[in-house]
This record gives sequence, structure tokens and C-alpha cells, in this order.
Amino acid sequence: MDYFRFAKDRGPSDFPVIKIHMASLKVGDDEMLTKVRITQKNIDEGIIEFCHDCPLALALRRVTGEKHCAVHPEMYFIAEFDAPLPPEAIEFVRAFDAGEPVKPITLELDLFGLEKKSGADGN
Repeated sequence: MDYFRFAKDRGPSDFPVIKIHMASLKVGDDEMLTKVRITQKNIDEGIIEFCHDCPLALALRRVTGEKHCAVHPEMYFIAEFDAPLPPEAIEFVRAFDAGEPVKPITLELDLFGLEKKSGADGN
């Protein structure tokens, strides 16, 4: 089954395996975090309430080169990996999906070693 096609129509509560994975994730390990810049271009091209094309998903795709990136209200997915969003990312996603104005922001996220050699900060 195509995981991302399946995930698109479901919410985080529909994934008990992911909940177990999230519970085992070591949150707060700064050594594994990468700065990810959500640019104005990501915001302008982002689609409200579409997990594969919101500004953060676009930024993750740019930074990692992975085509399967998705963002749900409290977690994000890159390829077969998932992790909880930090509070500032949750607020950004909430505001964007509500149609409120948002500004470019830099987030620190675990990219599971998938980041490209350059471009993580949006440059």
C-alpha cells in the first residue's frame, strides 16, 4: 500500500503504529536537529490544509530532496520516518491552515540524516 496516499485521507489518531514510534522517539536531542527555513516562496506556494503541499512540506522537500514529505497538525513525515512537530511549528501550521498571515520561520527538526549537503537553511 502506498503509505502517503493512505496517510493523506487519515489523521494522526488513525495510526497506532506511528503513535508507538513517536513515543519511542528521543525528543530534545539537539545533536540530531537541522535548521529548516520556511521561506516566503514556500508560504506563497503552499496550499492550505493539504499535508503534502503546505509551506513546511515544501521546505522539507527542498531541504531533503525527498518527494514524500507530509505535515499533519502535530507531526511530520519524511519518506518512511515520522516525528512530532515542535510547538512553534504546530502554531505555524495552525495559523497557515486557518488562513492567518504567517511569516518565514526557521525551525529545528530531525531530518533523519536525509538532509542535502547544502540548502537546509533555505539558501
